[in-house]
Amino acid sequence: MNKGVRAGHLGLPLPTALALKYKSPQAAPADNTCQKLVTMQDRDPSLIFSLYLLGSLLLGGLGWPLFRNWVPPNRWYGCRTRRTIGNPKIWYPVNRVTGFWLIATGLVTAVVATLAYMGNLAGSLKIGLAATLNAATYVIGLLVTAVRIFFHLEQR
Repeated sequence: MNKGVRAGHLGLPLPTALALKYKSPQAAPADNTCQKLVTMQDRDPSLIFSLYLLGSLLLGGLGWPLFRNWVPPNRWYGCRTRRTIGNPKIWYPVNRVTGFWLIATGLVTAVVATLAYMGNLAGSLKIGLAATLNAATYVIGLLVTAVRIFFHLEQR
């Protein structure tokens, strides 16, 4: 009896859990598994696609008012630094750059998510790699946004 292996949330040794599940140890599967492990490959690719697409829409939606200069200096929304909040002549140009790069990141992420989803459906791209590509697009896009904001602030 393998006492080190636990079965799911029951917290019972594996043979005991199998006996409970199958009513007798003889009816249990020969390989002593009581449930199928869910791997990344078993996940529905449309869920990951939907999450990244929703995130890209959120980035674009947050960036649009900034890009259009609709957001006045405030403490809650926009690129908030001591220099930008204290001076509207700095706030609007810096937040315009912020909005542009948020929109760009959202658009690129939406394209990458769509291509990764289509590649996954075609069988040429595994779902784990597709999720990693989408996450990398977010991270790189947000890093580029931060760098562009920094350089824009330094020019002011």
